[in-house]
Amino acid sequence: GVKPIVMVIGSLGVTLMLQGLIRLFSGTGGQSLYVDDRKEIFRIALPFEGARAPIVVTEPQIYLFVITIVAVIALHLFLNRSRLGKAMRAMSDNPELAQASGINTNTIVAVTWVIAGGLAAIAGTLLSLDVTFKPDLSFFLLLPIFAAAIVGGVGHPYGAIAGGFVVGFAETLAVFNWNVLLRPFQDSFPEWLTLPSNLAFVGTEYKIVVPFFILVAILVWRPTGLFKGKVI
Repeated sequence: GVKPIVMVIGSLGVTLMLQGLIRLFSGTGGQSLYVDDRKEIFRIALPFEGARAPIVVTEPQIYLFVITIVAVIALHLFLNRSRLGKAMRAMSDNPELAQASGINTNTIVAVTWVIAGGLAAIAGTLLSLDVTFKPDLSFFLLLPIFAAAIVGGVGHPYGAIAGGFVVGFAETLAVFNWNVLLRPFQDSFPEWLTLPSNLAFVGTEYKIVVPFFILVAILVWRPTGLFKGKVI
């Protein structure tokens, strides 16, 4: 019977406590769970003048992509084909009516937490193979994850996926140096117009604020999210 906001604050407190324990026992330095060097699968050179580095896809990133697709398909089949998944959807739409229909809501809540925790564990493990694992890594992921859930619609699993793409692309495009794309057309611009060396909307160090602005815009423009989830 606890309000959702209390659960959110409590979860945040547990997260901060776990971060402190990790710093206490493992230190504040970064660690990689990938023992060997990350194997490159393929490399794509950008056909733009001034491009500093090619696009490199590594073995952990392939694992991350494939397992994510498998997890999404499995979740879709579970929610739409299994009896338990349909009960979860019914409870998400109307908990009181679902309980009146004979659905054991306590069991559904427990199963939902188990599935959510399992998917979060898979995501965290895969991410740790691709990036350096640091105690404060989760802090910089909480806001984008929360923004993705709000953008897609709270309580809508497919909305969370779409919201993740929206937030991810927005972060990437915000820190991208658009000078790389516009430089070949410099001759067609007026003489008084000189392109600066860096045309990124925000610096890389301010990438974390992009989901915040997206979150505020969605809450003002469409509080239910893109897929009309629950209003928070």
